[in-house]
Amino acid sequence: MSYRRVQQFFDEHAAGWDEAALAQSHERLVEMTAHWQIKPGSRVLDVGTGTGVLFDLLSRKIGTGGLLAAVDVSFKMLEIANRKKTGCRIGCVQADVIRSPFSPSYFDWAICYSVFPHFDDQREALCVLASRLRPGGRLVIAHSSSRQTINEFHRKVGDVVGGDFIPEATTMRMLIRRAGLTLERFADLPDRYEVIASRQT
Repeated sequence: MSYRRVQQFFDEHAAGWDEAALAQSHERLVEMTAHWQIKPGSRVLDVGTGTGVLFDLLSRKIGTGGLLAAVDVSFKMLEIANRKKTGCRIGCVQADVIRSPFSPSYFDWAICYSVFPHFDDQREALCVLASRLRPGGRLVIAHSSSRQTINEFHRKVGDVVGGDFIPEATTMRMLIRRAGLTLERFADLPDRYEVIASRQT
């Protein structure tokens, strides 16, 4: 799938994204982010940030001394995200995660909310993200619905996301391990999907 087709798809859906996506998921996002132990002053990479739906929640955690770097392929999504910047340091970059310009071993957290199925090469994306984490840093893969619900939704939508799926549990665990990460949490529940893994060295 071409980068340009994916970019165009999300550009076309940017305007109504918040209204469609956040109505039922905000409460779950509050609950999930509450137990992510992100400390004040942390450097956080928000991968596939979209319209910046996590900006407020993450900004509260990292405070004015932290850094939030947001990356997305969609220019239109980032236009909306840029209007949500708060008091902490937030920078938005239009790029594919595999080709993003961030330094190795830099971030304390990398958050992939509602984006992992859209990675064209999920194994390579995890390896790149693992390399961007400092030792002790954590990667989060999260959705506000179960794996089955997400996969069925993408299948129903079709178009460029019709084949974008969260892999089954055994495959996800293998991908995490091969990226050099240690799995800390794996939850696939009716109202959320959440994977947390850490880089040890």
